[in-house]
Amino acid sequence: LLSNGLFHIGSINLFGFFFLSVEKLQVLLNCITEIYYQFKKDKAERRLAYNEEQIHKFDKQKLYYHATKAMTHFTDECVKKYEAFLDKSEEWMSMKKLKEEMEGVVKELAENNHILERFGSLTMDGGLRSNKLYQGMN
Repeated sequence: LLSNGLFHIGSINLFGFFFLSVEKLQVLLNCITEIYYQFKKDKAERRLAYNEEQIHKFDKQKLYYHATKAMTHFTDECVKKYEAFLDKSEEWMSMKKLKEEMEGVVKELAENNHILERFGSLTMDGGLRSNKLYQGMN
């Protein structure tokens, strides 16, 4: 998730990708719907002239083409990108959990260092003082 609220996987802007995918699917759906309504109108007229029958056959092929293209686009593009997004979000969640755990360890170490410093058991360079040497210096 970027600061502008957009998701990126690699160099893919997911918001833009999903917008274009929806737009592409909408265009295909409009073509399919248009053919469907023409079929419905043709069915109401019952008998079609030879030219109209040929157009009807051609529209049937276009309908199959558009429907196949829409399904292929959806499965090959949308589903794969969505799965990649889910995988990436799982990685983000794991990394977030790891970061929180590491922050907890850092905090605990800082508290332990503070306690050790209070009891005077650390030298100036951060090493442990030998009690025998320290007692002999006094």
